[in-house]
Amino acid sequence: MAYARWYPFAVVTFWLATMTWLVTTKVMPVFLVGSPPNYEAILDAQREESVVGWTIRWRDRSIGWAVSETVPVDEDLTEVRHFLRFDELPLSEMFPGIWSLFADRAHTAPRLALEFETTMLFDPLKRLSSFQTRVRTPTLPDALVIIRGSVEKDTLHLNLQAGDFNYDTELGFRSDVLVSDSFSPQSVLPGLREGQEWTVEMYSPFNLPGQVVQGRPLEVISAKVEGRQPVVHGGKVVLAWVVVYRGDPGGNGGSQNDPPRGRVWVAPDGTVLRQEARLMDSTIVLSRLPRSQARRLADQARQIREARTGFLPNSEGPTP
Repeated sequence: MAYARWYPFAVVTFWLATMTWLVTTKVMPVFLVGSPPNYEAILDAQREESVVGWTIRWRDRSIGWAVSETVPVDEDLTEVRHFLRFDELPLSEMFPGIWSLFADRAHTAPRLALEFETTMLFDPLKRLSSFQTRVRTPTLPDALVIIRGSVEKDTLHLNLQAGDFNYDTELGFRSDVLVSDSFSPQSVLPGLREGQEWTVEMYSPFNLPGQVVQGRPLEVISAKVEGRQPVVHGGKVVLAWVVVYRGDPGGNGGSQNDPPRGRVWVAPDGTVLRQEARLMDSTIVLSRLPRSQARRLADQARQIREARTGFLPNSEGPTP
């Protein structure tokens, strides 16, 4: 029968067509572009330079500093600690539109000092296990905002505490998605290739209360390697990869026509040299510091933490 003769040929043809589509759309892009960064690659790279410091500038003047430490808690667990301090946030200059609505122009605008402390704990498989972010002012003993998260299989348990306001929720979670708060610098992004894309689940201590009301506590941010640009670092010009962060159109976070939410310049070896973040009407720039300066900042951050009783990291994970 003709049907019997043509049936095996049709099956093979369909199989070849299916495999061609699979290889072309799913497999080849990974070989050509490379897999996007994941926690395992990032933590391995961070252990090579466990302390990284940053200077924070706005309009060519220094307004603060930041430091990140990657610490093996024991043979199985890894803790990443971020400490960011704004010595001054010139509110009237950063948010002129908002400030003009509420401020009396006859009075000097306040310059707010803020500290952000974030601890992230990773399990033996280098998967995110828990995290905590605290927002403080140096003049007050208690945190203004505390955000806690813990991961159990495919569920993220999220808690927000701000004064008397307390909010708990559970969200679906994928272990291959990066989670970050909006004020934690990224020190390494290894293995970049032009055209790579990935997403970041981001939470902001400033935006989270409003996002809670809207029913989406975490914001999806898309990242893409959009080519190379020269950047000056350590007195030398480095041809760096440029990673551009935008609100994810699929998550109602923006469109490709919107201004970028941030940019990161990454050296060929994966070292992040410079970061830019858009904050309302302003752009804040973080530039990587030499190791000696980073170690001094780490000591300073440690002294500040030890002077407070509410933030003492330990092997159990971020302290409530």
